[in-house]
Amino acid sequence: MQRCIPRGGTSECERRSHCPKCQAQARERWLTARQRELLDTSHFHVVSTVPHELNVLALENPRLFYDLLFTASAQTLLFENHTEFLAYIFSPWF
Repeated sequence: MQRCIPRGGTSECERRSHCPKCQAQARERWLTARQRELLDTSHFHVVSTVPHELNVLALENPRLFYDLLFTASAQTLLFENHTEFLAYIFSPWF
C-alpha cells in the first residue's frame, strides 16, 4: 500500500486515489450528502422479476412494458386481504 505523500512540506497530499486519509474524508462527505437526501421514513426494497421471454417487449416497447410491470407489481402488493401477505414479505429475516 502506498502512503500519502506530503507536497511542499505541508501535511496535504496530492489527493491520490490510494491515500487513505483523503479517501476517508471524501467518503465521509459523500455519505453525509447522501444521508441528507434520504426521506425520514422506513422503506422496503422490493424486486419484481419477469420471464426472459418478455425481454423482447421491454426492448421494443419499454413504455408499455414498464407501465404493465409497475401496475402488476403495485396490484400484487395492494391486493385485497393483504395484511398477512405484507406481514410475511416485510417481516425481519432474523
